[in-house]
Amino acid sequence: MKKRPIRSLFDEQQRDQVLESINDVLPRLSRMVDWEAFRAQIEGHFPVRDPRKGGQPPYDRLMLFKAVVLMELYGLSAEALEYQINDRRSFQRFLGLELQHQVPDATTVRLFVEHLTRKKAMEELFAGYHARLSAAKLVMNQGKIIDASMVHAPIQHNKREDR
Repeated sequence: MKKRPIRSLFDEQQRDQVLESINDVLPRLSRMVDWEAFRAQIEGHFPVRDPRKGGQPPYDRLMLFKAVVLMELYGLSAEALEYQINDRRSFQRFLGLELQHQVPDATTVRLFVEHLTRKKAMEELFAGYHARLSAAKLVMNQGKIIDASMVHAPIQHNKREDR
């Protein structure tokens, strides 16, 4: 491993430029789709929160929608999405998350999707998203990120005759 003795101020920026130069689709998707156009449509399906009542402020709902787009794009479950957001800098950049930001957990994403599905808004949002892709002359070839899990398998104590 080649390593510099000290961390440079621009190490992260240089790594981001390298990722973009090797055809990372997410920066292009960020530039070519007007994500803010979805904000009013998404927010309209949620009640207005009174900050005086206390509690944690909600996650940015536009960021959650972009996370759902990542789920669709890469064929991820909510649990796999949570892991990938924590693990991949490209996902964090796409969602606008910095290291100090809290990553939404799988339950938060799942509840967000369920809420918009109940309101019949998810199909409408994705229709608008696909229309914007077509207008930008983008064709998405979906990929898969392998989600491997390790679980304990029960030990079978039966005798050969019993099996």
